[in-house]
Amino acid sequence: MTQSRGQQPHVQTETTKESKALSNRTKGIITLAVIALYLVFPADVIPDVMVGLGQIDDIIVFAVGVATILMRLKATKA
Repeated sequence: MTQSRGQQPHVQTETTKESKALSNRTKGIITLAVIALYLVFPADVIPDVMVGLGQIDDIIVFAVGVATILMRLKATKA
């Protein structure tokens, strides 16, 4: 491997893997917090007073958020 003067080769260590896992965990917690705030906050894309239609945007936000968290969990295990 050729290196420039003064540069160290990049080696992935357990520390960098742990920081990525912690980063994914933190992102998962933030995603959960945003989902919870959106579901509780009275102003939605489609108002909840419209029975049936009002809950559709909440369901979509919840489903996308859970899918995002699951993808991050799979990426962390890999």
